[in-house]
Amino acid sequence: MKQKKEKFIAAKKPELLLPVGNIEAFYAAIAGGADAVYLGLSSFNARGRAKNFTIWQLQWLITYALRKKVKIYVTLNTLIKNKELPELLNFLHLLQQVRISALIIQDWGVYQIVRKYFPNFEIHASTQMGVHNSVGTTLFKQLGFQRTILSRELTMPEIETIAEKSDIELEVFVHGALCYSFSGYCLFSSYLGGMSGNRGLCRQPCRRRYNLPESEEYLFSLKDLQLIEKIPALIRLGISSLKIEGRMRTAEYVYKVAQAYRMALDNPEKMKDAIKLLSEDTGREKTAYFAGGNLQNSITDQPYTGIYAGEISKLEKGFVSFRTECEFSVKDRIRVFPQSDEDTPSFRVSQIQVENKPCDSVKRGVIVNVSCNTEKLAVGDKVYVTSRGDIRFKSKFPTPDVKKISKLSPRKQQDILAGIGTEKTFRDKQELVIRIDNPSLLDEKCLEKADWVILNFEQKEWEKFVLNNNLPQNNKTKMIPELPRFIPESKITFYQKMFLSLYRLGFVNFAISHFSQKLLLPRSGKIKLWSNENVYVMNDAACDFVTKSVDSNFIYPLETDFENLFNMKNKSGIVPVYFVPQLFYSRMPIAVKDDTEFSDKEFSYRKITRDSFSITVPELPVCIFKHRTKLIQHGFSRFLIDLSLHNQKQLCIDEIFRYFHDETAIKNSRGFNFKKGLW
Repeated sequence: MKQKKEKFIAAKKPELLLPVGNIEAFYAAIAGGADAVYLGLSSFNARGRAKNFTIWQLQWLITYALRKKVKIYVTLNTLIKNKELPELLNFLHLLQQVRISALIIQDWGVYQIVRKYFPNFEIHASTQMGVHNSVGTTLFKQLGFQRTILSRELTMPEIETIAEKSDIELEVFVHGALCYSFSGYCLFSSYLGGMSGNRGLCRQPCRRRYNLPESEEYLFSLKDLQLIEKIPALIRLGISSLKIEGRMRTAEYVYKVAQAYRMALDNPEKMKDAIKLLSEDTGREKTAYFAGGNLQNSITDQPYTGIYAGEISKLEKGFVSFRTECEFSVKDRIRVFPQSDEDTPSFRVSQIQVENKPCDSVKRGVIVNVSCNTEKLAVGDKVYVTSRGDIRFKSKFPTPDVKKISKLSPRKQQDILAGIGTEKTFRDKQELVIRIDNPSLLDEKCLEKADWVILNFEQKEWEKFVLNNNLPQNNKTKMIPELPRFIPESKITFYQKMFLSLYRLGFVNFAISHFSQKLLLPRSGKIKLWSNENVYVMNDAACDFVTKSVDSNFIYPLETDFENLFNMKNKSGIVPVYFVPQLFYSRMPIAVKDDTEFSDKEFSYRKITRDSFSITVPELPVCIFKHRTKLIQHGFSRFLIDLSLHNQKQLCIDEIFRYFHDETAIKNSRGFNFKKGLW
């Protein structure tokens, strides 16, 4: 406890880190008081819809930022497909010739390549790498990361414990949009059409309305995070960086949020003024989320960004009419959000009329006519002010005066690529791996059908399983206990003891859902480590990294496609051929009962609760049985049938095995991205 006190008392003021999605936001962040900014280039970042920057523009930004003593972090926080490795190498080669402060990464392949071929980069673990406990921070420190960006779903006591136990820089999100699912674990956008949130193309399914039996509701649309009042506590904990989300937000938003948090950091006595300033940040309603200790009212039925201005009551050619709910002026920027949930562009207000007379500005509570394109709009659509016209920043780059940087030579690129990945298949014999989440399915019949059985149980089921394990001893060698995706700090000791007990009972195969979880398993040369689909092996470089720990015992990601699988050198992993994808995996409760069906315009879904985590799954499973011969022809011989979360009302398990052996498509199933492709 004495060490803890000394560490926290000696803590220095954390860095204020601002998002930059365009040149205006860059100027806004610096003017607002940022110590550092993070931005993406045109490739490989989790905000593919932002304007982003070219490498040449980045050089000028760095020159300007250095003069202002502001750091620049570049986001490379997406999953990399195998065919993109040559482009990635050239990207890193160009990037190492400019003076960025750090790379923010998600993909284990990027980590492997950076550490081996570009070792001078400082690397930060993106929040999409799912670091949520001190086991994670310990592992990432061992691997040479300088900083980990913690999951946004942590409570203040959890952050405190992690800070106490960690010897690595910690970064905490304090303001901005929240994803309903844990970052890095969301498959929903990918399921809707291959636009992967893990590759920067999220379609924001959490912002949609869903049809329930008797209503239509926003089930997943979270309010924006605001932790400005937690700054004194975060300083005491020694947090290194306070991060603002918002690379898709306006320059005005970046500026006002930067101003407010700068004020709170430098002048704590002005906290009330800082909070008042945030009331004009054009974001959504606010929540302190898990860090605030109260999740009530964290969901909003107003999922749009901006200040609510009113609801359209009348449409005329070139004008919309509504009663104002806020002040706004000519030159302010406005967006109308149709009831259809379709995206619409914002527009700058050019004309305002009150009682048919033009005016420059209006106050709250008056009927106004505002000029705009009324196509696709309707009475009842909501109007939001998204930015103010009185705050403007430069929108163009000056004539660049930057040094010439060289591209990676084709020969050097080929030499590096030749050293990445190993041609490998498993063996001639096919293997079938089954995953179950219910101990009642673990019978002799199940064990006969499978070469391996992954046991994915809830905590209460593990406790019963250890006490009542009456299976024949020789079956234990083919069973694989699996750790959950998210292990709260308070549950670390439980899982350490539980899996030590399993080892002592004769289990030697264990599966991890996060790479850091290997630190939780008993230290024994007898243990064989497996990694599941949540430890992404999307490319040859990631495969090189992961197989150092798990040999060939890894499962390919659920949201890959055939092209990517076939392009990989190592074919010895396990291909998921039947599963119910976890579209959302969240710590935030959903306001519907388990197994209640709800839908959007395309599909039906249901909600399941396991160990207090909310899981959203589609009604239809994913099945690619009919492609098994094609997979075998390309060198794959190990397959996963995942029976967890399976809806037994739709299809009995015996039928699933029959379809698998007959290589027949299951009616009422989907192919996910395997055939249509992953973007």
